[in-house]
Amino acid sequence: MENTNKRYCYYIDVMRVFFSICVIAIHAKPLLGNANSELMAVYNFVVSMAVPFFFVTSGFFLGDMMLYEDWGKIHAIRKKYVRLYLIWNIIYLPLTIWGFFYEQFGLVSSLLHWVRGFVVLGEQFCSWQLWYLLSMIIGTFIIQIVGKRISGAMRYMLFVIALFSIAAILSHPYLISPSFTKIISVSIVNGRLLTGSAYLFLGIIISQIHIQTKFIILLSGGGVLRYC
Repeated sequence: MENTNKRYCYYIDVMRVFFSICVIAIHAKPLLGNANSELMAVYNFVVSMAVPFFFVTSGFFLGDMMLYEDWGKIHAIRKKYVRLYLIWNIIYLPLTIWGFFYEQFGLVSSLLHWVRGFVVLGEQFCSWQLWYLLSMIIGTFIIQIVGKRISGAMRYMLFVIALFSIAAILSHPYLISPSFTKIISVSIVNGRLLTGSAYLFLGIIISQIHIQTKFIILLSGGGVLRYC
């Protein structure tokens, strides 16, 4: 069983390399304007699996820690993401300040935009990718809270469905009311951060499934749910 687990981890490492290239492709857009609609549809489907895959695999490896209630390790992982989030926000700070000048924001407006981007969006000017780190921080925090109160793959799945449902509502606030849409647009914008937490829990569920089915579900789960 140990060798089987190692083999699956090797497969996951290979897919990490592949989806890392996909993440680069998402931002580089190499086929933009140079491909027909059918090819672009396939391309968009493949690269859209990348970010969900990394959330799901992170949850997959957090599964054992949660199963054995090793909250100290989960806390240490969260501290690592907090440290990375702070460091990269500092690195991007000159670009953020330039962005405020470019948009002609005043001092107070700039401070408010920075706090909003740092606390609830996970992005600043030219640093949109930092939302992943903030989502991991929130996700590991939710895992630690929920994991101490509920257990079992079925209950986790119900929680995942609840998270995806809330995230969908936050991403489509116009379905509720115009006033709710306005509140969301000036605050969190969408449910992206909660979606990351949902994918983390999906990875935890996969880690508790029979080993022969894990790899197939791990590959398909992140991408398919991207379109739900």
